[in-house]
This record gives sequence, structure tokens and C-alpha cells, in this order.
Amino acid sequence: MKFPVICICVIVTGSLCLATFTHVRRREEIRLAREANFEDIKNTVTKDVLGETMQQLSNTHDKLEKMKTGLVELKGIFESQNTEAGKMNLDVDECQGEEKHVADALADLEAQKSNGNSEFEKQKEDWNKDLASLKQEASQRSKVCDYILMTSEEGKKLCGIKPDVAAVAAVAAVAAEAAKLENVEPQVEETKVKIPEAPKER
Repeated sequence: MKFPVICICVIVTGSLCLATFTHVRRREEIRLAREANFEDIKNTVTKDVLGETMQQLSNTHDKLEKMKTGLVELKGIFESQNTEAGKMNLDVDECQGEEKHVADALADLEAQKSNGNSEFEKQKEDWNKDLASLKQEASQRSKVCDYILMTSEEGKKLCGIKPDVAAVAAVAAVAAEAAKLENVEPQVEETKVKIPEAPKER
């Protein structure tokens, strides 16, 4: 009786152990399958993220190259503008020097103009005095002419009376006739009459 009971106990115990082992292995397989699936998903996501990262890195590299090229161009433009600015500064300095020279020349011209105006006013005053004096002399001379003999040469010269050209010609003709009568070549000297010049204004 004991042997069959022992066999049954052994069989039941073995079955329980086998069932437990099978259950444990099954759970282990499920866990490993889940982990493998998770790793696959993780790898897939990692690959996608890595691909996007590489694409972004490539785009960033291209942008960096473009920025380097633009930086080189900007550096060239900056150097060119610095050169132009230096030339403009030289031109500004030259213009300022010329402006100062022109200002000095203008100041000299203004001073000369002021001196010229002063000299002109002084000479104008002298001219006015001379003109007044000449007018006074002319007035006095005209009063004297009323009392002198107009037939005398001195009176004519003093009063500014022009000689009679017809009378001079008649005298020359009479002298020529007299010379013919005496068979002598007439020598008629031209009568030079000095006409007093009108007083000039200074």
C-alpha cells in the first residue's frame, strides 16, 4: 500500500514541479519577449532620432559653411569700407584745410575791402574838396572875364575863348598875296593857340 502512495506522491510532486518550472519559464520567455520588443522599439526610435540628428547636423554644417562664407565676404566689405573711410577722412581733413585757407583768404579780402573803402572815402573827400576849390576858382575866373578886354590874347586864354578860325585863314591869305607880289615864297607859320584844358576831377 505504501509503494503506490509513494509513487503517486512522487508523480504529483514531479508534476507540480514541472508545472511550476514550465510556468516560470513561460513568464521568463514573455518577459524576455517584452524586453526584446522594447529594445527593438528603442532601437527603431534611436535610429529615427539619430537620422534626424544627423540631418540636422548636416543642415547645421551647411549653414555654418554659408555663415563662414558670408563672414569672409563681410570681412572683405568691412576692410573695403575701412579703406574708403580712411580716404574719406583724408578728404575731410583736406577739405577742412582748404576751408580754413579760404576763410583766411576771405578774411584778408574783407580787411582789404574795409581798407579800400576807408581809402576810397578819404580820396572821395579829397576829390570833393578839390572839386569845390575848382568850382570856386572857375566862378572867380568868370567874374574876372566880365572886366577884362576880350580882344587880347591873354584875356582869351584866361577866359577860355577859342580863336576865330576864319580870321586866322584870312590873315594867312593876305600874307600869301603879299608874298606873291614881292616874288618871295610865302612862309606862313601855323598859329598855335593853346586852349586851356578844363579842370579834371580827381
